Amino acid sequence: MYRKKKNLTVAAPAEDQTSYSLSGGVFKEGDLSVGQDGLNIADHAAKLLAAVTELSLDEPADDDNEEFSIDLPNVQSDTSLGVVNPSEAVQLNDLQRLGVVGRGAGGVVQRALHVPTGRIFALKIIQLDVTPQVRKQILLELTTLYKAQSPYIVKFHGAFFSEGSISICLEYMEGGALSDLCQKSGRIPEKYLCHIAEQGLRGLQYMHKDRHLIHRDIKPSNLLLSSTGAVKISDFGVSGQLASTISSCVSWVGTVTYMSPERIQGKSYSVLSDIWSFGLSVMELALHAFPYPIKTEEGGLGFWELLDYIVDQPAPVLPASESFSPEFRDFLRLSLQKNPKNRPTASELLQHPWMQMHDTSDCNLFEWARHNVVEPVRN
Repeated sequence: MYRKKKNLTVAAPAEDQTSYSLSGGVFKEGDLSVGQDGLNIADHAAKLLAAVTELSLDEPADDDNEEFSIDLPNVQSDTSLGVVNPSEAVQLNDLQRLGVVGRGAGGVVQRALHVPTGRIFALKIIQLDVTPQVRKQILLELTTLYKAQSPYIVKFHGAFFSEGSISICLEYMEGGALSDLCQKSGRIPEKYLCHIAEQGLRGLQYMHKDRHLIHRDIKPSNLLLSSTGAVKISDFGVSGQLASTISSCVSWVGTVTYMSPERIQGKSYSVLSDIWSFGLSVMELALHAFPYPIKTEEGGLGFWELLDYIVDQPAPVLPASESFSPEFRDFLRLSLQKNPKNRPTASELLQHPWMQMHDTSDCNLFEWARHNVVEPVRN
C-alpha cells in the first residue's frame, strides 16, 4: 500500500478583494457591466484584451518564480461595446426556461427555449451572494467568452443581470459532457478517441497560441458534445490571462485530481499543465475509469495519498492487456510526462503519428453514442 508522505502542501489562493457594485439593475465589476440588456466591456478594456492576443507566447519558464511582465497600451477611451454579433445575440425576455440540466459552484445550468427562433440554449445562472473567488470566476469566464471565436469552444450568446443573478447564454450541447458518455456508453473505439483528442487539442491550440490562456480545469466533464458530433471546451471560470505572469501562475483552481504534478506541488506552471490534464482525460475516456487508484469501498488511495501518488509515482499507462495501438500509447506517454519541459504543446501533439493514423472525417460521436449508451443521449 502506498503511504501518504506528510510533507506535501498545496497552495491555496488568498481571498480575492476585487470589489463589485450593483447600481440601477446593473452588475459592475471593473470594466465589465451586465444588465438586463446584456453585457458590455469598456472599450479600453476590450482593447487591452485584444492587445494580449497579439503577443507571442514564450517558451514555458523554469520553476524559478521569476515574473514576466508585458506593457500594454495606455488607452483611455470609455466607449462601451456589445459582446456578440447582433445577429447572434439574444434577449433574456425571449428565453423560456425548460428545466435544470446541470449544477456547479455558485449556480445551475438550465435548458432554455429562444421563443422567436425556436432555438435551444444553455443558460448558466449564477447567484451573486457568492464568495469573492466565485465573483472573480464570473468575470474571468465572461471576459474569456467575450473574445473566444473558435468552433472548438462552446459559443457565447450574451449575458444578463436580473433578479440578483447573472445569466450567461451559451450554445446548447445536446450530447452533454464526455464524463456522462464515459459512464453510460460501451467502450469508445480508438478511432473516436482520436476524434475527441483532435478536436480538444484544436481548442487548446486556440486557447494557448491565439488567446494566451491557460484553462486550468480540463477534465471530461468540461468537454461537451454537440448533436453534430463536435467536441468543444467549456467552463472558463478558472481560465487565466497569461499577460503578466506567464512564468509564475501559482494558484488553486480547477479539479485537483486532474492537475499536473507541478501544480499540485505549488510550482510555476504554463499552458503545458493543460496538456497533462487533457492526456489524463483522454486516458480516462479510453479506460472508462480514472487512471489513478482512487478511494472506493474496495480500497484505493484517499485524497492526500492520491496527490502524493501523482507527484511521486510514474505517470499512468494503458494496461498491456488492452488492445490499444502503439501510437495511442505513445501519444499518452508524451502528454503525461512528469517533467513539463518534456511535454509537447497542443500544436505538436496535433502532428503526432496517432493523429495521422485514423481518418476521423466520418466520425460522429453523437450518433455513435445514440447507439451505444445505456441511457439515451438527451435531445
